[in-house]
Amino acid sequence: MLFWPRDEIARAHEAWPQVVQHADQDTRLACLNGIVEQGGAIDWPPARNAPCWCGSAVKHKKCCGRPGRG
Repeated sequence: MLFWPRDEIARAHEAWPQVVQHADQDTRLACLNGIVEQGGAIDWPPARNAPCWCGSAVKHKKCCGRPGRG
């Protein structure tokens, strides 16, 4: 799932309608609630030594959780 700052969503929808399918907040909230209801939520922060949420199969602390990354 991709995320944009709230004030950039409409512009992202215009630029990439196939990726950002819904530009309105109510639709996004309904989608998010559906994901959570189906057990698709991710615990944050990841547990110690848990695999990274990005799917790399590397421990989170050595991947996206590495200080200074970004």
